[in-house]
Parts: sequence; C-alpha cells; structure tokens
Amino acid sequence: MGYWLRNPLALLAEGAGGGLVVENGQIIEFVATGKQPTTPVAEWFDASRHIIIPGLNNTHHHVFQTSSRAHPQGINKELFPWLTALMPIWGRLDRGMFGLAARLAMTGLLMSGCTTALDHNYLVLSGIEDATDIEVEEECNLGIRATISRGGIVAVEKRWRHPAQSHGAG
Repeated sequence: MGYWLRNPLALLAEGAGGGLVVENGQIIEFVATGKQPTTPVAEWFDASRHIIIPGLNNTHHHVFQTSSRAHPQGINKELFPWLTALMPIWGRLDRGMFGLAARLAMTGLLMSGCTTALDHNYLVLSGIEDATDIEVEEECNLGIRATISRGGIVAVEKRWRHPAQSHGAG
C-alpha cells in the first residue's frame, strides 16, 4: 500500500498538483489537482504547507575529510598547504573514526536535500583497507544513494607525519 503526500504547496512535476504516492521508497503515482490516487494508499500526509522537490546530487565529495572539517590547521589555506596540514590527521584515522566520518558526511548531505552522492575516496590507510566497505555500510544504513570512486593517492601510512614534525628523521 502506498503513502500519499497530498496537495503540496508546490511539486516540480507536471500535472501532479494533487501530490504523489510513494511505496517502498519509489514514486509510483503522480496525482492530478483535485483527484484521488488510483493506487490504494494506507496513509496520507497533508503536504499543503510543503514544497516537494527532487533529491539533489552531489557529484564530488570526500567523506573522510569530514573528520577534520574546520580544523584550525586547515582554515584559510591554499590546497597544498591545506593537504600538508591535514594529512597527518587523516593518517591517524582508524576504522571507527572513518565510519563515523562517513556517517556524519552522509547525514549532512541528506539533511541538506542531497539524496545521491559520488565520493572520491583517495585515502587508503593501513589497517583500513576495507574503507570502501565501511563507507558502503554507512550509506546503506542511512539510505542515501552513493557511488564511490578511488582517487589519486593509493596508500598513506598511518605513520605519515608533517615534515616539520620529523625532526630530521627520513
């Protein structure tokens, strides 16, 4: 049985002023203004104070970077100084922190109206070789559509440190 989002203030679909019917996460019917759904519905929601828009697509994201969002060492820096400042932080991520960063990133995207994302996961850490699996699990748990691509950095060791922290060691 469907769920009818009834009589929205606006809906970005032609001939659907009466709303839409959703079943199992899929739109199964658009309802014309003043009409009832032809599909049986179990429940309905008065959407007369709401605007229904399609989900947004984010085509370039790095979910692990959520772990250092707004970190003081990365504020107002050009790309390479920013990477140099934050890479040691990312190098210390463990499985739990990586999963939490993925969950936080995807939750933020969903809350902003994004229902589909493409993540460029260029960080592959020793000890988190299954980062893609961790990320996919978080995305499935949240219900966001996602694609994960492998980025340009193929390996970063957890022991990576900023050159200023090496004290002359190679």
